[in-house]
Amino acid sequence: MPDYESYSVVVARLSRPHGVSGELKAIVFSDMPGRMESLDDVCIRPRDREPFMARVLAARQVPNKRTYILRLSGVDDRNQAEVLIDAELTVKPADSPQLPAGTYYVNQILGLQVLTEEGEALGAIVEILSTGANDVYVTDRKLLIPATAEVVLQVDTSAGEMLIRPLPGMFD
Repeated sequence: MPDYESYSVVVARLSRPHGVSGELKAIVFSDMPGRMESLDDVCIRPRDREPFMARVLAARQVPNKRTYILRLSGVDDRNQAEVLIDAELTVKPADSPQLPAGTYYVNQILGLQVLTEEGEALGAIVEILSTGANDVYVTDRKLLIPATAEVVLQVDTSAGEMLIRPLPGMFD
């Protein structure tokens, strides 16, 4: 039985079926060109079902988008693809390229406890919203924190904390 927990790096979210032969559209979170085409074994994490292993049989990018059309082993028709809407496609950290200093994978940010410079706890990061200008971190207290150098002062993944300097009026 595979160790599903070791597949902790989210590289895409399966958004919807494409056609009738089981292909799926996937929104890709990776900024690494060619990343999807080089994937082999992945863990699929459906929202309401148990995770399972699959092999990426084919991946092609939708021109000028962060969307790919994927063909996965064991997904052979539209009905099988439909149950995978909103599932995460994950890989092992060892299968991920090293990131430049100051950049992080989604799984490294989710769950971090957010603290202000004064030590005020603002909750844990539960979601990352991708906007045109910058990402926005959402805490479990429903606070929105822009992922900018002006606001985020330090990320300490080993301590599980993010230190921020809120902009004036940010939480009013």
